[in-house]
Amino acid sequence: MTSADHCLFWSNTHPKLNTYACNGTSLTTLFSYNYINNIASIDSRDDYTYDNSGNLLKDVQSDGYGNVNLVYAYTYTTYPLNARINPTYYPQQAKYLPATLKLTDGFGNSQGSIAYTYVFDSSNRLTKETDTGDNGDVSTKTYIYD
Repeated sequence: MTSADHCLFWSNTHPKLNTYACNGTSLTTLFSYNYINNIASIDSRDDYTYDNSGNLLKDVQSDGYGNVNLVYAYTYTTYPLNARINPTYYPQQAKYLPATLKLTDGFGNSQGSIAYTYVFDSSNRLTKETDTGDNGDVSTKTYIYD
């Protein structure tokens, strides 16, 4: 991997070992290793692509042999992301709330999609998020503030 900056983090969740590569403030690659009998082998790899605003556009997940398994493609709203939704041990992958997520397999076949809608209070704080899958599944998150 070549980039101006690298960050490398190790997660000791046995038998998995994860490494992360960053370019500036963006996470570019995640390698997940199987670590058995002191031998590490790549289990999976995620390659991340961003727009000019720093929002994650695509997450391409492949196996240890380079075969693409899944592709996550995102679009975004104009609502700023004011809270951290990623784990804090690697850089935030978006500056705005997501509008859609489309999932395809390694051959480009659709594996589903999610549309996100949001409700805000009079102080412009997120109070409700509804995630609607193309299969009709709906998930609702409610946020309460003190």
